[in-house]
Amino acid sequence: MYQLSDKQIDHILNDIGARGVEMESLQQNLLDHVCCIIEQDLEENGDFESFYEKTIKTFYKDALWEIEEETLLLLTFKNYYTMKKAMIVSGTISTALLSMGLIFKFMHWPGASLGILLGIGTLSLIFLPLMFLLKIKEKQNVKDKLTIGIGAFAGILISLGILFKIMHWPYANVMMNSSLAILLLLFLPFYFFSGIRNPETKVNTIVSSILFVSAAGLLLTLMRSPRASFLIDKQLTETYLRDDQLLRVEMKDNSLIGDSTNSELNKKGKEIIAHCDVIKKRFIELESENGSTDLKADLANNIVMHEHTVQAGFRNEMYNELSNKLEKLSREYNSLAANTNYLPIVFETITNSKEANSMSCFVMLNQLTLVQRTILQNERTLLANK
Repeated sequence: MYQLSDKQIDHILNDIGARGVEMESLQQNLLDHVCCIIEQDLEENGDFESFYEKTIKTFYKDALWEIEEETLLLLTFKNYYTMKKAMIVSGTISTALLSMGLIFKFMHWPGASLGILLGIGTLSLIFLPLMFLLKIKEKQNVKDKLTIGIGAFAGILISLGILFKIMHWPYANVMMNSSLAILLLLFLPFYFFSGIRNPETKVNTIVSSILFVSAAGLLLTLMRSPRASFLIDKQLTETYLRDDQLLRVEMKDNSLIGDSTNSELNKKGKEIIAHCDVIKKRFIELESENGSTDLKADLANNIVMHEHTVQAGFRNEMYNELSNKLEKLSREYNSLAANTNYLPIVFETITNSKEANSMSCFVMLNQLTLVQRTILQNERTLLANK
């Protein structure tokens, strides 16, 4: 068993202080640990200098002062390890939920939306904030803390923007565009200029910056420009207007509207047509930029409806009330026309709130127009067989 001399013990203590450990109590604790290891493992005639260098390196990853920094961190931030564990657990859970949701989505199994929602929500609201709090405590430089803060905020914003996008919630594009702007205009300059000045991180900083810009560029290629979105909305608005104009011509030319021998069936058909117009008017009012219901006049002024989903425009209670009435009227209509050669009214996607919520408002308007035209076609069939 090796016996340390007073001179060697002083050498170890001085070296620990020279390596950046300033806390006296911590110096003494490290000294005790190092002395115990050397006396236990070093042979009696062994090389003290080389064995000490080898032993002291096992106490740190990059520098010995990291032990003091972590000790101070634990003293000032008592819940550090709890938060670190929570970060790891939340990150694992979010990854598992997101992976499960994506697999269920591609396999068309129920529960996909819930898995994706919980996965991205956990990532955005638990994992990333915890990671930010832990990382910012590890940095001493104010610029490094600011860089981490900007990056974490942009990461939270972009993940929530993607969640809003796939869930068809409003403001998704605003969040995603804002997060990309923060990444490219704030985070990247801070990160690039602080990292490129250090020779040890220069190459990694350049490579990481290239990857950031490339990822942002790839993401932007999947997003529509405001001009492209306007043109698509304009085309869809024009298409709906043409279909609605054709419907009005058919209604005007249909001589049996109000004159059918089957008065009860005719009355129910007129009631459905009128109720469809109520729903369409409500859709148009919600989706128009200025809340107008005169699409033709708005289109002349380049004011169009937006390609939002039903869920984005309607409150569930309002939509359920309107769709339930339409479903009831259609059942009564189909019952009256059961023994005729009339076309039945089928619109499961309209009355199924789960499917309808993710449906584009333009698709919904066209389906309602199809219901109205089906009734008019049935009236013409009755006229032809009269």
